[in-house]
Amino acid sequence: LDIDPSSADNYHNLGLSLAYQDKMKSAIGSYLQSIKLRSSLENRSLAETYFLLAEAYNHSSNKIAAEKAYIQAIEMDDSLAKGLHALARLYGQKKEQPEKAIYLVKQAIKIEPEKAEYHNTLALLYYQLESYNLAQEALEAALAIEPENQSYQIGIEKITEKLAKSQ
Repeated sequence: LDIDPSSADNYHNLGLSLAYQDKMKSAIGSYLQSIKLRSSLENRSLAETYFLLAEAYNHSSNKIAAEKAYIQAIEMDDSLAKGLHALARLYGQKKEQPEKAIYLVKQAIKIEPEKAEYHNTLALLYYQLESYNLAQEALEAALAIEPENQSYQIGIEKITEKLAKSQ
């Protein structure tokens, strides 16, 4: 495949294509080349490339590199809600820095309050901390956006059971 070696967008798009084909190692290389070619003046598009690089690292189970790339994306564009959410989710999966994870997902919710997935992540984080009332509130917000979502409905049932047992 011949692409213009000076075009950051071409490498970015090639990375998307490779990631779609589940060729994460090659996708990571393309995203890194795209980042290398971009100027610092293109922060929003560079942030998006860092986000996609982080997603590829995360999919490849390289959580440390994923965390660094998510942080870089957020530093370049602090309104990148999906980056804030992804980093919060990563911290939640690793069961590390729960307060920071909660802060990050709340920031994502402020930017995109209509994303039920973000409210669900907040609920999961509170659930991990055994803050069941707060988990219930967050999950109810997710259900208000997506009332037919069965996962959220099951989550509410589990939280209700935990609250009943704790009383």
